[in-house]
Amino acid sequence: MDTKIKIIILGNTNVGKTSILRRKVDNIFDSSFTTTLGVDFYYINKEINGKQFKIYIWDTAGQEKFSAIVKSYFRDTDGAIIVFDPTCINSFENIDRWINNLNFYNTYNVPFILAGTKKDIKKKNDQ
Repeated sequence: MDTKIKIIILGNTNVGKTSILRRKVDNIFDSSFTTTLGVDFYYINKEINGKQFKIYIWDTAGQEKFSAIVKSYFRDTDGAIIVFDPTCINSFENIDRWINNLNFYNTYNVPFILAGTKKDIKKKNDQ
C-alpha cells in the first residue's frame, strides 16, 4: 500500500511555483508566465527503501482573489514549499504571512522548505 503525502506550494503570484513543479514532475521549463487559477494538482510516485510513496503536490494561486479557495487546501498538509522571488522584496516580506496561514489551518506547525527562484534575473520592480 502507498503512503500518501500531501505537499502544498505557496507564495505570491509570479514567483515561480508552477515552474518548480513542472521542472520536477515533467522535466520542463517554460519561461512564459501562466497564472494558476485557484489550485492545480500534481503527483509523484516514489519508492524509497522498498516502500511506495505517492506525493500529492497542490500548486496554489498567489493572487488574493483566490485566497478563499486556496485556504481550503491548507488543511491536513504534511509539508509545504514556500516560494519567493529574491528580485521582488514583496514576495520575501510575505513569507511570514504564508507560514501563519499554513499553521492556522493545521493543528501543528507544518514543516516547510523555503525556495528562492529567479536568481538568474536582475533586480526588477516590486509587484
